[in-house]
Amino acid sequence: MAAEEFIKNAGNNLLKNAEDINRQLSQLEKCIISRWGDEVYEDFSRHPYRDDEIAKLPSDWGFDDYIYSVYGSTLLVAAVTDKYWFGLQIGDGRIFAESPDGNFSEPVPWDDNCFLNATTSICDSDAADEFRHYYSENLPAAVFLCTDGVSEAYRDKKDLCKIFEQLTRILVSQGKFRGKRVLDKMLPEISEYGNRDDTSLSCIFSKDLLLKIENIT
Repeated sequence: MAAEEFIKNAGNNLLKNAEDINRQLSQLEKCIISRWGDEVYEDFSRHPYRDDEIAKLPSDWGFDDYIYSVYGSTLLVAAVTDKYWFGLQIGDGRIFAESPDGNFSEPVPWDDNCFLNATTSICDSDAADEFRHYYSENLPAAVFLCTDGVSEAYRDKKDLCKIFEQLTRILVSQGKFRGKRVLDKMLPEISEYGNRDDTSLSCIFSKDLLLKIENIT
């Protein structure tokens, strides 16, 4: 319901200022946390922890009082419409946007609490305060969402964005099927020479906007 309300209000220009937008996105984030919690509890009810699983956890994990901690996860979300777009994030990983003039940016603010192996998570008791978000009516040519297994494989953001740029060129000139085949080959290689963490990558792109960028064929 929160997602539907946001889409309706944004589409009807009912979000008049930054305060309205932040309030609505915060409500959407709280709804995501609530629904995630319901799914976790349902799964735990069907599959309670086994003794051998508990034995593998650190003694200070705290699962006796807070079952959700074992289900911890980062989350990256992006949605693009013909009028606006937004991104939501909790934890590490990166969201990059390519503008219609070919420049890359990282619009969702980085969380300094994500450092080395430590990260904020949707399982945190204060997860609603740890979400970050971004909203704009300036539509991107492409949006990339990647886990830290991808982003941390490149020390320089420019090198990472160069990979994204090359991928968008393949998507435009050779199609989604070819783009998927390139990703199927590329992600295991990134995992091998990176930190070997999860390597997930998603992309939303506008072929029309990408075609307007100079040197795309």
